[in-house]
Amino acid sequence: MPRSQRQSAQRVAEERRDAVARASARWVDLQLDFVDERDGELLGRFGGQWDRARREFSGADAPRSRVIKLHPGQIEPARWFDWWLGYHLGAADVEIEPGASKVFDVLCAGGRRGGKSAFSFSCAVAYALSVPGATVWCVCPSDAFFEEPIAYLESIMPREWYESLGWPHWTYFLANGSRIRLRSGHTPAQMKKGKADFIVINEGQSVPQGSYDHLSASIVDSGGLVMTAANPPDAGDKGMWVADLAAGAERGDRKHARYFFFDPLDNPHIDQAALAALAEKYDEHTFDVQVRGLFLLPPDTVLHSWDRKGNEQPMPAMGDVTRAFTKHFEGREYDDIVGVDVQNYPWIAGVRMRAYRNPEAPGDITQSLLWCVGEVFLEAGDEVDFCEGLRSIGCHPDRTLVIADATCDYQQQQRDKNKQRPKYSGKGSMDMFRGEGFVHVVPPDDQMDRNPLIEERCRAANARIKTKGGKRFVFADPKRCEKTVTSIRQWRRGPNGGPSRKSKGAHAGDALSYVLWRFFPRRRQNDKVEIKTFKRFQGTTRTRGF
Repeated sequence: MPRSQRQSAQRVAEERRDAVARASARWVDLQLDFVDERDGELLGRFGGQWDRARREFSGADAPRSRVIKLHPGQIEPARWFDWWLGYHLGAADVEIEPGASKVFDVLCAGGRRGGKSAFSFSCAVAYALSVPGATVWCVCPSDAFFEEPIAYLESIMPREWYESLGWPHWTYFLANGSRIRLRSGHTPAQMKKGKADFIVINEGQSVPQGSYDHLSASIVDSGGLVMTAANPPDAGDKGMWVADLAAGAERGDRKHARYFFFDPLDNPHIDQAALAALAEKYDEHTFDVQVRGLFLLPPDTVLHSWDRKGNEQPMPAMGDVTRAFTKHFEGREYDDIVGVDVQNYPWIAGVRMRAYRNPEAPGDITQSLLWCVGEVFLEAGDEVDFCEGLRSIGCHPDRTLVIADATCDYQQQQRDKNKQRPKYSGKGSMDMFRGEGFVHVVPPDDQMDRNPLIEERCRAANARIKTKGGKRFVFADPKRCEKTVTSIRQWRRGPNGGPSRKSKGAHAGDALSYVLWRFFPRRRQNDKVEIKTFKRFQGTTRTRGF
């Protein structure tokens, strides 16, 4: 909305409010209460008794409050919001823990009917009441989504609290001078306009990353909050940043962010029997993602047992048992393990891994935890450049075990012999690695003259990443291995149902699977029935005549 139109709309709203004020009492009860529906406990009180004449709160509680009853799944975020608002406004009675950092991002995510949208819009109103003259934005994927926030906001606020001019302004002018405005997040560039104090992003999984980035910058002046309500992003959704925010907040990487999970199983107002019926209908993964709203990778992900929170963890500071691990499996000690996938020029993907002692089985070297601690990805370059990349991240040639694509034994990345380096013309990638000093190069399986079948490799990798019993043995440091974890998340199955070979994610996925197969293969047992042929019995005098 152009600035002139906004000023005009605000003028009209103020004139309407003044007319109402002249025709009504001096005081208006602008007060919102969050209460626990189970026992009526007051979780937060926002606003108060507003003096229309002096345009300020009287300092006393209003005789009447608009009460928002919260179910058990909304209690924890409500307590936190009440604390945050007190901290944000500099309330003297708010206790601040030593070293506590300010929070500028809150993610309210979960399944449908978990109560995340209702809670977020209630917080938007609570902020607008608590901060006279505040600017609050409610952002949706597009204006086609405005129906839901309009319904929520008008059910939360009594009619005497605000004036609304409707389309095309979609702005609520509150009696205390605050404004709640609906905005479309469809075009990121449009989010650069204006400043806000508090922002709610609804259906965050459908809002582009660019819009989120610009919205985050909009609260810099006020130090306010961006509160996002979202379902887990599915294949094709624009808001994959929502999953990154959830994982970063849970790991502690996003110190200025908080993540609250709204589980529909905690909402007593929905039919739990119907949810139980869905649990019988869906497989576990589909139920957890589509119904409960857990942040798991989509079901068509090749390495589907990978979890952003569970498998993406910082590299441990101690407990490195790589030498003992490789001594046990390879008969020789190595400091590093590198999985390599070599494709036609220009792609090479390498994942650097180390083994760490498993605290649940410290005495069993086979139960060690494998950690991705570095990576080398070449989008232009060959095996010689790749070896230089390994050196640059700290891999010593004589103390590194390289597990490479079995085809590297007889072919190299550059298939055109006229373009191959003269020194390595007609050689395979393994020869090139050895020629550059990385002499310890092995295939994924010594018992095979080719790579294990990709489906078998992926099954073995998934089983090691997370066992059926829920234990995880493979991890990656997301800061050291950004491209690796991104590739794992993005590697999908193709139209034929098998792992896509065209996806960029396939390169790092292959490199990781080569390492896991080398140490933990899952070879198929030969289930063929052996048929032995017996020599025909040569008759004797005792059988003659029969």
